[in-house]
Amino acid sequence: MFDATYVRVDDVVRDADTALHMAKRGGRNRAVAFEHHMRDAIEQRFKVESELTQALAQRQFEVFFQPIVRLTDLSHAGFEALVRWKHPTHGYISPAEFVEIAEESGQIRELGRQILDMAMQAIGTWHQQGLWQPGWYVSINVSGGQLVDDSLLQEIEALQSRHGVACTDIRL
Repeated sequence: MFDATYVRVDDVVRDADTALHMAKRGGRNRAVAFEHHMRDAIEQRFKVESELTQALAQRQFEVFFQPIVRLTDLSHAGFEALVRWKHPTHGYISPAEFVEIAEESGQIRELGRQILDMAMQAIGTWHQQGLWQPGWYVSINVSGGQLVDDSLLQEIEALQSRHGVACTDIRL
């Protein structure tokens, strides 16, 4: 709500833009009245987006592998690759806190490239060390933003070649 506490027009415009952003996130044909808590949420979002840019440049992400088990016989089928952001001051951050921002900011493609590279590097290492079993696979989540990227297939093929990973070793 705009009131007499506003001294500068720039502050009114900033907060109106914040309300507009919130309305757009909610879908079409919506109106949202500005509330002061919205500014904090938007500022936090911009902070994460900025830190995400730096994190991608510094490769601050790690992939963890969760076992996948066949329910029919409880045998090991493979792994799911799970990404975590190893933030220099906040420690490990769940993807729930940054993936949506990466998608909306367009950074998801670079994040996806790094995840594919790390996952395939691990598979290649397991092959070299004799740890990989026939029939195993790693399931790697791919975003909609990556799927519409015309270069995705070429990137996957290049990573498979670089790391010695067969097509059957991964599932997207």
